[in-house]
Amino acid sequence: SILMDANERAWYDSHRDQILRGGDGLGEDDDGEGIDIFEYFSSTCYKGYGDDEGSFYQVYAEVFKKIDELEEGEEMEDQYHEPAPAFGESSTPWQEGPGKFYAYWEGFSTSRSFA
Repeated sequence: SILMDANERAWYDSHRDQILRGGDGLGEDDDGEGIDIFEYFSSTCYKGYGDDEGSFYQVYAEVFKKIDELEEGEEMEDQYHEPAPAFGESSTPWQEGPGKFYAYWEGFSTSRSFA
């Protein structure tokens, strides 16, 4: 695990408060080329487990939709983009939504370059 590495752990420890408040620990704003996912590691980014605006399902559905859109933008012009399965709503049966969603993202590998 990353936090078992002494250097990674030291960096995390020195930036923990920034990360937990929703930042990435770098003190930089999003450059418009991506999404800052660190704010979504906290339960303060959503309110409740319903399907309304700002809820768990709505917030995370948007996050993963944005990540998928960014991936699509990085693929070659002649390459077909298979959209990621939807996150679903609070009442979506496991096999119709969350099961497919998790199976897709567990095997996910980005096409994007972060260099």
